[in-house]
Parts: sequence; structure tokens; C-alpha cells
Amino acid sequence: MMYSLSTMQGGYGIFLLLRGLFNVFTVIGVLFLVVWAIKHLPAQKLKEVGLWLLAVGVVGTLLLTSLAISARMELGGDGMMKKAGMMWDDDR
Repeated sequence: MMYSLSTMQGGYGIFLLLRGLFNVFTVIGVLFLVVWAIKHLPAQKLKEVGLWLLAVGVVGTLLLTSLAISARMELGGDGMMKKAGMMWDDDR
């Protein structure tokens, strides 16, 4: 079977495309903010803000990753990829 954007992920392919577009907007926005901060913030303040953002990002990523993994396991493990035959099935 040939997969297209409209049939991937149960018909939610357009949402994946839009998510990718918004990710590009986010990266460009972050780059603009970094350039502005380097030009206008003193070195000590820039270091302080950078360390806070790094700490919050690491803690948030670790916390949300563990929550996402546990939620995925409760919702049936492999989910749609296994049903579509995209994953190995150990029961064969």
C-alpha cells in the first residue's frame, strides 16, 4: 500500500506538516532572540539567563520524557505503528 500525507498517522498528516512549519518558526524566533540578547544584554546577565534556561530545559525535558514514556506504555505500547505493520511483531 502506498502511504500519502493524508493517510499517514490516521489522517493526521496535515497536523504533522503544520507542526513542522511551526517548529521552523520557533527556531527562527529563537535565533532572532539570541542575536538580540547578544547585542543588548551585558555579559553577566546573558550568562545568568542562559544558565536558567538551560536548567529549566533539561529538567522539563527529563520530566516530560518520563511522563510520555509511561503514558505510551499505558495506552498500548507500540500503538499505530504496530497496527500498520511498521514495527516488528514478537507474537508472530
